[in-house]
Amino acid sequence: MHRHSEILLPGGGFKGIIHIRGTCRVISESYSNVGLRGYILPINATLEGQWAGFGDYVGQKLVLEYDIVNTVQPSTLNGYLFIP
Repeated sequence: MHRHSEILLPGGGFKGIIHIRGTCRVISESYSNVGLRGYILPINATLEGQWAGFGDYVGQKLVLEYDIVNTVQPSTLNGYLFIP
């Protein structure tokens, strides 16, 4: 599954895509902490994201990856920020 993502920071931010690979559950109900129906809850999955900078961050690239096991993020967040 692919999801578009945007990280907003002072002076710009990063736009990109998050790729989720593994088992997920679609939450069809509405909860107070989740305002949207159809929320995707990763159960056992790997999330990989790549973003390109805009504004003050043009030319920079952000790459992150982490694992989720039984809906908990037990692994270390791995990644890098490339600044040319």
